[in-house]
Amino acid sequence: MSPSIYIFAWRGAYTILDMNVWGWARLLPNVLGEGAADQFPNLKRLVDEINARPASQRAAALREGHKFKTEMDQEALDAMFPHLKEKLA
Repeated sequence: MSPSIYIFAWRGAYTILDMNVWGWARLLPNVLGEGAADQFPNLKRLVDEINARPASQRAAALREGHKFKTEMDQEALDAMFPHLKEKLA
């Protein structure tokens, strides 16, 4: 059986691997620009399949109820990289 006919990444079974890939692959247009998904048709197919699942729709809807910071200022850098706040001699 060819891997190209599998719906999900691991032999047709929906696994944590698919969840992890979905979390990043759905952001391809944000990183690589519009049309980026066309360069990776298998990733696009996987994202579309997982987007159709009720649990992923609920997960994606969580951001609607929260305001997320978008600028990378010193406060954001300190939160993301707390180890860099400590100055070494």
